[in-house]
Amino acid sequence: MKKLCLPKGRRRNTVTLLLVTALAAVLLVGNLLLPYALRRANVYIDITSEGLYTVTEAMEKEIAELESDVEILFLADEDRLLDHGLLRYVYIMSRKLAEESEHISVRTVDILEDPTAADAFKTAQGTVVTSTDVIVHSGGRHKILSADSFFATEENEYVSYNGEYRLATAILSVTTYPSGPYAYFVTGHGERYYVEGDAGSDPTLSAFAELLGDTGLRVGKLNLDEVDAVPDDCVLLIFVGTETDYSAGDIYDYNSPSALKKLDEFLFRKKSVMFFRDALGAPLPNLEDYLAEWGIGFTPTRLSSPEESLADNLTGEKNGDRLIAAYPDKDYDAPGYELVKDIASLMTPPKTVFANAMALEQTRDNSPVYISESTSRSVCPVFYAGEKAEKRDKDGFGGKAKDGERYILAMMGMEATLSAGEYRHAYVFASGSTQVISNEYLTDGAFGNADVMASVLRSISRTDVYASGDVGGFDLNSSMYGGKWFDETHLSTEEKNTVFHSQDSWSEYAQMTAGRVLAVVIAIFITPLIIVPLVGTAVLRKRKNR
Repeated sequence: MKKLCLPKGRRRNTVTLLLVTALAAVLLVGNLLLPYALRRANVYIDITSEGLYTVTEAMEKEIAELESDVEILFLADEDRLLDHGLLRYVYIMSRKLAEESEHISVRTVDILEDPTAADAFKTAQGTVVTSTDVIVHSGGRHKILSADSFFATEENEYVSYNGEYRLATAILSVTTYPSGPYAYFVTGHGERYYVEGDAGSDPTLSAFAELLGDTGLRVGKLNLDEVDAVPDDCVLLIFVGTETDYSAGDIYDYNSPSALKKLDEFLFRKKSVMFFRDALGAPLPNLEDYLAEWGIGFTPTRLSSPEESLADNLTGEKNGDRLIAAYPDKDYDAPGYELVKDIASLMTPPKTVFANAMALEQTRDNSPVYISESTSRSVCPVFYAGEKAEKRDKDGFGGKAKDGERYILAMMGMEATLSAGEYRHAYVFASGSTQVISNEYLTDGAFGNADVMASVLRSISRTDVYASGDVGGFDLNSSMYGGKWFDETHLSTEEKNTVFHSQDSWSEYAQMTAGRVLAVVIAIFITPLIIVPLVGTAVLRKRKNR
């Protein structure tokens, strides 16, 4: 082998110096490219004390039995995700999950560059999807998660990262019902329903059944008196125009539970129910007593407001029966507003029509009522009649609402239970009109009924399947918070997470304590630049003294 011969004297020292300089330059370039290379290979050195970039064994076990393909979609490019104070954890974890399971994939689109890239997940007029949202979808079903939903907060500071649990729950929720969960029209007490191909179906409800399908629900019918319990694959029960009352039964008779007991057990599983009734409907004492426990009351009345209604299709006159509903107040009716905010927040919200409507009433105020240590119930209006609306009972008695009050057309009862660091909800939606879901108003784009009902259905047709409480981190999920508690990492909720910004030049290592950041920078970048020149200088002096 031919030996490398260096010239003697000054030329030898010059060549040696050049070689040392070249080696230092190579090391410098290598160090500068190292983070990029690690990123492309999805190698992230987790030196955070909380293990924020480490996927736990519980999470690996949770996704091991996954059979359906799932895509985790981020709505910004990779550089922005890694520079973001919150999303970097979620993005890196998602990439690692994709390596663990062949059924999980990760994709990024930049909706700032291409605003239409996420349009497939906007299921109603006015729906807003931001660049800091994360979309988990499979087989036509999806969950949209905001960046801060992966964290627990306390006193204006993020206190733990629960990204594994949130993602595991989202993945299970979109894959547990491969063919889609069921929405059942309840029958047996004079209720109307629509199931395609069923001879007893009411054709005026076909558009509503189609809307249920568009929401990802399969549609069927169910007689509560004829089943032992509501099927496990059901997430929504729908009562349309109930004419005869249900038996209250004996709540302690577990061998032969009543229909209302089955309904109560269904809602205890954190599912949802919708009730639609018309003006001057027959009294239903048992059913109404049950709904009163959820804060919902029906009154045997008819609402009318000629000045705040649509004209009759045949006569062209305003008889006051086709009421144009008023949207809830953003501040006072916060839960009700959240339910329809995509529509209500538009510059000119479309008209939502409640025809042949009765007035609903709250059996208690908007304040939550605790029914156990961890469970509370509250109620809130969703739609009002106009300020000039009057109600009349079957004998013609009634009148306008009191000053400062309005008659309610639709309302929502909510039950929230705190479990594994999050609130799990059951919903009871009640409408004083069955016509609000009739074909006449759902199929006419001039009205807001279809968008409003789509928004309500998306919110209450609960398909959440919760991950194991062991998923989340080295600390067990407590009743208050879950996931990986921040020991040394500090994140303020005052960050503007709707925009991307860099908090650290080397975003893979951002949010570490200052000492750890300094140690990494010294070890990877500074030390080689010091060692190489020192070694080169020592070699030159040794050769000079020969």
